Amino acid sequence: MQWPNIFSAKGIIWGLVAMTISLGWAVADPPAPVSSFAPLDELRGQIDYFIKALERDLANAEAYGEDQQGRVEKNAATLVVLGQALGQHDRPHVLRQAAPRIVEAAQEVYDEAYDHESAQAAFENLRAAMEDPTDEPEAGNTTDYEPVADIVTLMQQVPILNNQLRRIVTGRRFKRSLDRSAGLATTLATIAHVTAHDISYCGDEESELLWRNISWEMRDAGTAAQQAIREADQAAADRALQRMVETCDACHHTFRD
Repeated sequence: MQWPNIFSAKGIIWGLVAMTISLGWAVADPPAPVSSFAPLDELRGQIDYFIKALERDLANAEAYGEDQQGRVEKNAATLVVLGQALGQHDRPHVLRQAAPRIVEAAQEVYDEAYDHESAQAAFENLRAAMEDPTDEPEAGNTTDYEPVADIVTLMQQVPILNNQLRRIVTGRRFKRSLDRSAGLATTLATIAHVTAHDISYCGDEESELLWRNISWEMRDAGTAAQQAIREADQAAADRALQRMVETCDACHHTFRD
C-alpha cells in the first residue's frame, strides 16, 4: 500500500479524516491558551499595526475608493479577531475590559467601510477604546469566540498576510524584519484559532471536525513560524510556512473545490 504524502493537501485531509474517525467524530477544542500562539506583546503590537493601517486608508476622504474600502474591511475584520483573542488572553493586561469595545468598534468599522464618513466615525470609537485601559493588569475572559467577523473576508485576508510573510521569510531581509514577520505569523495563528469556532462552511459533524482540525493545524503552523522567526531560524520558519500553505490547500480542497 502506498501511503499518502502527509505534507500534501490530500495527505493532510487523509490524516485529519483518520483522526476524526479515531475520535468518533467528537468535536473537542484542544486546550490552547492564547499565550501559546499569541504572546501578549505580539498581540498588542498587531492590534496597533492594523489600527495604523486603518488610519492610513481613512486619512483622505477624497482618495477613499474601492481599494481603500477593501483594505478597511479586511483589516477591521482582522482587528475583530485580534480583539477577541485579547479579551481571552490568559496573561493579565490593562486592556482586558476594553477588549469587548475594541471588538464592537472594529466590527462597526467593517460594517461602515462602504462610506468614508461613517467608517471614520467608527474608527474614532475604536481608537477611543484602545485609549481606555484600566489602572492595573486584570485577568479573566471578557470576550468569547462566538463568530463575529465575516468569515469570507477573513479567508480573503489570510493569503494576503501569508504572501507578505513568505516574501520576508524567504528573502534576504529576513533578519532585518523579525518584528514584522513574527507579528504576521501571530496574526495568522490567531485568525486560525478564532475562525475554528465559525462553522459556516460546515454541513455536518464530519465537516465540522475537519474544519476545526485544519484550523488547529494552521494555528500550530503559525505558532511554529513565529517561534522560529524569534529565534532567527530562517530554515525552520520556512518549513513552518510550508505547513501553513498545506493547511490552506487542504481547506480549499475540502471546503471550496
